[in-house]
Amino acid sequence: MKFYIQFFFLFLSFFTLFSCESIKYQPVETPAQKEKTRIKSIEDQLFETFKNKEIKYQSVAFGTGKIVKPTVYFTLDSLYQKKYILEKKGKIDNELENEIDKTVNLILSDTSQIYFIENHVFTSIEFGQKFIQNAQIICDKKDKIQTIDIIESYQIPSHLDTYFSKWVFNESFVHSGYTVDENELAFYTFYRSVFDKLEGNEKQLFLIHVLELMKIADDYDTLEKGQLIHALLNKHFKGNSLLTEELQIDNISEESDEFGNILSYFVELIHIKSGLTKKYLVQMNPFLEIIDKKEQNFEKK
Repeated sequence: MKFYIQFFFLFLSFFTLFSCESIKYQPVETPAQKEKTRIKSIEDQLFETFKNKEIKYQSVAFGTGKIVKPTVYFTLDSLYQKKYILEKKGKIDNELENEIDKTVNLILSDTSQIYFIENHVFTSIEFGQKFIQNAQIICDKKDKIQTIDIIESYQIPSHLDTYFSKWVFNESFVHSGYTVDENELAFYTFYRSVFDKLEGNEKQLFLIHVLELMKIADDYDTLEKGQLIHALLNKHFKGNSLLTEELQIDNISEESDEFGNILSYFVELIHIKSGLTKKYLVQMNPFLEIIDKKEQNFEKK
């Protein structure tokens, strides 16, 4: 008799499990998954918005998102953290549970909203002109875009798009994928000290120069000045020429002020092109921009 009773309850359990189709496990998204979902939603919304305006949109990168919560939400977070610590110890605090319930009810009656702030770099093409833009986007808790504020907009070569996002978000560019190091942070600080003071076309040209430097540093895996100077001058003299050329740097010297701040770099080099050899003295400012170039005569022996 006992066997039949056990079998009956076992059968009833399986019947209940398979007949209740409406009862399904709903996995809870992790913060990382929610962030990924929100980013995808933003990209989809922007794509459709720009498409309706006949503008081609392309996502480049997102920075670290921020959550803006009413104060009461932070109180609830703190209470849940205390509850979590107690539960790990196998303890229950009834007063804490009551406080959590009160706070939840307070939130339910509060009309304040949670907002998510995302910094987004993207490109847009309109009437054949391409722009790269840095925008701040605010979304509600349903991931619907509430506002979009274009902070910066420039026209730069497409091969520098990734480096612009690294520049905006202070990311590593010498060792991509790793945490930004002290040398890279010093680079950002040094070049922003000028960049932030510039305006208009002058600012855009300086930005392109900085991004080209970042690409060179990435290509050669170094921020060593001599390597950067050699690569920049190679690009300056050779350009896109298909002719056989050679650039030989004989010497790099510095001019500094009384406090040790570098004022200029002077580069002595030999440029060989199609069998023609020329000697130059190139002057570069502290930011490695060419400010003067003079052809020199070879010394007679």
